[in-house]
Amino acid sequence: MIGQFKGQTAIVTGTAGGIGRATARRLASEGATVLAVDTEADELDQTAMLIAGGEGRAEALISDVTDGAQHSRGPVVPEDHDQDHAHGRRHAR
Repeated sequence: MIGQFKGQTAIVTGTAGGIGRATARRLASEGATVLAVDTEADELDQTAMLIAGGEGRAEALISDVTDGAQHSRGPVVPEDHDQDHAHGRRHAR
């Protein structure tokens, strides 16, 4: 069913490659806006570019989901994150 996730946001971890990348790309192809999360910045950017190249929407968040200190303060993308404007990615503090 094409577009079954249109208007929804999907948070996908491990998107620098493998199953995470494939999942993020598939969800984007089905209409989801993807928040792609990983610790590997260059590979994460590549995933976001692949999604954008397929006319999908993605934002990259460099974060280690196994580090509870990064996430114990609130939402996945808190307002106090730094934005790397050159690459359109966010860094968890």
